[in-house]
Amino acid sequence: MLSVFHEDPKGKERTLTMLERLKPDIITVESSKEMSEYFKSERFKIFHRQLSNILKAKGLNEKELHFFDLRSKSIAIIFEIQATQEYCKDVIPFYLIDLWDKQETMIYEDTTMESAKNNSVEDVAIT
Repeated sequence: MLSVFHEDPKGKERTLTMLERLKPDIITVESSKEMSEYFKSERFKIFHRQLSNILKAKGLNEKELHFFDLRSKSIAIIFEIQATQEYCKDVIPFYLIDLWDKQETMIYEDTTMESAKNNSVEDVAIT
């Protein structure tokens, strides 16, 4: 099992290095094609802007907003999938094993918005 830090700027390279060391026979990633597409979608961009506006109104400073923006962009990249696909090269079986659908999208957006509206700035910026 390989665990990753989603905000790691060198995440793809580190994941590839670890896969080379571990040499797995099969790989599963807790993700889905639908989730990957969602985080690249216009809907996510709109959601992110709304969330950013809430955080700014709650008093997030420029440095915290910048961190929030970087974190959101890194989530949208989902480097684990990219690294795994690159490593597998149609030779090693690779499966996305998470479910993500419209209901999951709504739960994610509703939970995040609710958290942003009801929690302290520190709680929202960190999580």
